[in-house]
Amino acid sequence: MNHVVLRGRHRLVSARRGISTAKNNRTETGDARLWAHQNERLARYVLSKTPPVILDNPTTAHKDSQPEARTRSLDEYLRWRRWPLAGTPPFDTENQIMASKLLSHPLTYPLTLGHYFPALVFDDPSNTKETIRICCIGARAEASLPHEYWREMLIMASLSHSCRHWHIDFVGPDVPQNLPPQTIHLSFDTSAAAHNEKDQDGDDSSTRSSLTMRFFRAPTFHELVESPNNTLHMNDWDGFVLFNPGLGHANLEDGWKDTLDLLFFHANKPLLLTAHSVLDAQRDTATLLQ
Repeated sequence: MNHVVLRGRHRLVSARRGISTAKNNRTETGDARLWAHQNERLARYVLSKTPPVILDNPTTAHKDSQPEARTRSLDEYLRWRRWPLAGTPPFDTENQIMASKLLSHPLTYPLTLGHYFPALVFDDPSNTKETIRICCIGARAEASLPHEYWREMLIMASLSHSCRHWHIDFVGPDVPQNLPPQTIHLSFDTSAAAHNEKDQDGDDSSTRSSLTMRFFRAPTFHELVESPNNTLHMNDWDGFVLFNPGLGHANLEDGWKDTLDLLFFHANKPLLLTAHSVLDAQRDTATLLQ
């Protein structure tokens, strides 16, 4: 995705190229997929070698290469996380570039969310909430992303905010059916003693943050929340995210109208949107401003 649109309670802001992009337009996306097809062994190595979480504190570890809280570079984040783009198997410069582009596919969702969303929720300095609830509307690939990649959202968010617990509800027709709730824990304490301690719920007492995900398969968001048997309410969430929704696309615009009416006139909560390209973002922005 090439463009991020942030809608706070009283403002609409456009931000070109978030951290999860490496000039990731459609042409370069195709290039990365072609490279993965031609280099299957290297592609599997890159996608399977998520670096372990061995940081005592993500805001102080690796000070020599720590990214700024508002960094806009995926490459900088990968270096800071010491993602294995070099070494064994051997990677030359071209392969490292293509590997980075390939990683932007699974990382684009958690890093964009972890980078931008805290700023929307915590735009009020008096907000000291320790639990943030997000609804991801129209979810597709992000609803089946491996836990190793969603853990990166917790790491990214911790760079600039101290919120401990995150909840994401995935809603859409492409969400896998009958998935139970799932929780990811992130601990920054690597001492053996801390990892041997358990709290009353059986969780590692050194866990500093967590992400709980729930999955709701539904034709549209507004149909879900307006269903007579629905137990979800607009006020349950602190904000909403739409990844590449195509709000302004001629074939999709009408289908989003009722959902957007709910979000704009009833929710009054922050809204984060992304788009594949500048053109898509311009069309979506025009739709939002109507």
